[in-house]
Amino acid sequence: YFDVSKNQLNGTISSTIGNLEVLSHFNAGENQLTGSVPESIYNLRRLKTLDVGDNKITGTISENLRNLQFLEIFNIRTNHFNGPMPAGVVLMPDLKELTFSNNKLYGPIPLDPLDADPGNIELRL
Repeated sequence: YFDVSKNQLNGTISSTIGNLEVLSHFNAGENQLTGSVPESIYNLRRLKTLDVGDNKITGTISENLRNLQFLEIFNIRTNHFNGPMPAGVVLMPDLKELTFSNNKLYGPIPLDPLDADPGNIELRL
């Protein structure tokens, strides 16, 4: 469990975060973090919470987000993310909360109503 939320931290998220193979919760929300989310974070196969909301993070949401099959909470609200939401994100089996409001995302929410029950996911746009 790694929680450094609400600490006025600045700088970037180190790519070495991906070395914490047993990490289940990562919360760095409500800081002043910049840069992008390192690709190595998507190697954390046991991750249940990925919360970087309320920072100044830029970049796109990686297609590799789908590697996090146990992810329950994904919060990127109030950052500077841009681009589309990767296909299949809302179909992740354990996802319960998806918050991506106040960014520069565009395009449709990739949800196929025949393949998922949106009643199991709380979307915060």
